[in-house]
Amino acid sequence: MKKLCVATALAALSFTAPSQAAAEEPREHRTVVSTAGLDLATVKGQRRLTLRILHAASALCETPSAADPLGWKTYISCRDEAMARADTQRRLVVASATARTSKTIASVQ
Repeated sequence: MKKLCVATALAALSFTAPSQAAAEEPREHRTVVSTAGLDLATVKGQRRLTLRILHAASALCETPSAADPLGWKTYISCRDEAMARADTQRRLVVASATARTSKTIASVQ
C-alpha cells in the first residue's frame, strides 16, 4: 500500500476550517496523507501515520499571530476537528493493513 487516493481508505482530511472574520463563509480544505513507506500493521507505522495526519491538519488550519489568544484557540479547535474527522479513515486503513498481514498459525476443525 504505497499511496491511497482520496476516495479510498485514508483518503483525505476533510474539514471546515473556522473562519477568522465573521463575514467570511466557512471554507472546506482537503489534503491527501500518504502512507508510503509505512507498515501500518505495526504500532510504529500507525504512530507515524498519526503524526503525518497531525502535520497535515496543522498545515491546513491558519496559524494565528502569537499575540492573538483567540486565534490560537480557533487554530487548535480547527486542528482537533481535522484530526477527529480523519480518525475514522485512519482506523479503516490500519484495520485493512492489519487484516492483510494476519496469518493463521493453527486451526481446529
